[in-house]
Amino acid sequence: MDILGTLLMLLAGAVLTYFALAWGWLNPNSGWGKFVSEYWPGDTPEFIKKKLKQREEKAAQVLEDATRPVDVEQVIQETRTGDFLEVLGKAFQYVAKMIWEELEWFDGNKDHKVHIAPDGTRLREFTAILLSGGQMLTEQPEGDGQAMNWFLYKDFTSQIPQGFEGFMKGSPPDNPGPAARFAMSDQKDPVEFRVLDRTWITRDIIWADVRVEGGKPFARNDGGQKARVVMLLSQNRDDTAEWLLYCDLRSGKGNDTLWIGRKFDPEVEIDRV
Repeated sequence: MDILGTLLMLLAGAVLTYFALAWGWLNPNSGWGKFVSEYWPGDTPEFIKKKLKQREEKAAQVLEDATRPVDVEQVIQETRTGDFLEVLGKAFQYVAKMIWEELEWFDGNKDHKVHIAPDGTRLREFTAILLSGGQMLTEQPEGDGQAMNWFLYKDFTSQIPQGFEGFMKGSPPDNPGPAARFAMSDQKDPVEFRVLDRTWITRDIIWADVRVEGGKPFARNDGGQKARVVMLLSQNRDDTAEWLLYCDLRSGKGNDTLWIGRKFDPEVEIDRV
């Protein structure tokens, strides 16, 4: 019985010693770990080295994930209706989300506008997000053939002058309005016009179908048919930081809308998403 007790005591001592050494190996920066590292006569066991390596790799991955720059534009596009966006310390809720599907014609027939080119490639698509407070964050070119940019607009639809659509179109070809003259020049000759006590210069015209991603935007499908809009982008002649976007609804449910705003840099102006 004394021998068995002695063996059990030796076994318990060996187990405790093993766990003590293992804890030291696994915590090399601790006081005990430094003592074990200095006075242990042999090499650190391979399985301990493997665990330490796995721990280091996991810590490095966590650090990389924590310090990786956030792709704010991607986050904007992936956010869904009901989420919040914080711009310069003020929170806005996503009310609705749309995708503008750019349209062009390829057979000489302007009434045959399509989003997919004859070679099968899709034309450009732009994100548009309606925010609480009557604002819209949208991606679009700065002008015909120009670079893409983000714009933050305020809704001025309630101030659209009576007959504005007819004024912009005019009576082509004899008496075209500003938008019609700009289109007739293949968007090469900017045209000035007055609205809301400002002088604007036409910069771009984009035809687009509206793909609704969530919420109830100002342009919606009518049955199985997508809403279609023609967008006129103009720049303030006297305050070039200010832009106007007129969305003329051509089919689907909703209303024509008028927006005034400025270019928007998500990387600078978004605090949190």
